[in-house]
Amino acid sequence: MNPSVSVVVPFYGGELQRLQRLLDSVACQDYAGPVELIVVDNNEEPVVPATAIGGRLLHEPKPGSYVARNAALREATGEIIAFTDSDCVCTRHWLSRGVEELLRDPAVGVVGGGVLPLTACRSGPSITERYDAFFHMRQAHYVANMGFAATANCIVRRSLFDEIGPFDTRFRSGGDRAWCGKVLEAGYTLAYCADAAVLHDARRLDGLVLKSRRLAGQEWSRARTAGGGLREALRADLRIYAMRIRRLVDAREPASVPDRLAFGAISLMLQTVRIAELVRIRVTGGSPERR
Repeated sequence: MNPSVSVVVPFYGGELQRLQRLLDSVACQDYAGPVELIVVDNNEEPVVPATAIGGRLLHEPKPGSYVARNAALREATGEIIAFTDSDCVCTRHWLSRGVEELLRDPAVGVVGGGVLPLTACRSGPSITERYDAFFHMRQAHYVANMGFAATANCIVRRSLFDEIGPFDTRFRSGGDRAWCGKVLEAGYTLAYCADAAVLHDARRLDGLVLKSRRLAGQEWSRARTAGGGLREALRADLRIYAMRIRRLVDAREPASVPDRLAFGAISLMLQTVRIAELVRIRVTGGSPERR
């Protein structure tokens, strides 16, 4: 018998059409077992109509996507938890292939499914959308080399949360990486399944700026959690920038020369955004970006 699955979707903002697009794709899954859908409205005041959800709708006013995911975990009844985001579209075999991979080996605690770019223009992706896919949609690399699966497409045994606890809500971004680190420390492994894929909206420039601010907030949270401050956060962020540049000059990477040059210019611009965000948080005492 196929195990029960709880699909968890945090939602912040007001793009209800995008959320509905995701919900429609969840409703079309070919998974043969029972599926429970839980949407967590993470706005301060709820904006998602209960009638729009073919499942359970929760409201968690405390900001943070990991706060919202933890709220869903407290209510979820599935033996397996499948995480995705409201700006994704799930392929029809997402759950069936992902659960199959998870059950293949009891040592596997987490399956990261493929994350593919979804572009806005039918004529092809813009340069910023290609940049986003090149740098940010690398689930296979995250699983194999960085020890985590992004929660845009992450399928987990529920028993792991009972064993090692929920997400660390101090993180506005990067909580998936911190939690998967605990999974590895507990002796479990991660697996990648390309066939358990979701499509993720590729970001344009405004979306890349918001993501850069959020990533800066992630480094700030990590530095503060470790007892550091602005200097440590800047060092960590500059290391990430150096890794991006190394990837750009790696001839094995699938990108044309014009794209590499454009990606370099975009990376430099976004690096200034991240540095400015770190300084803003330190000087004003403001909260990290959450979108």
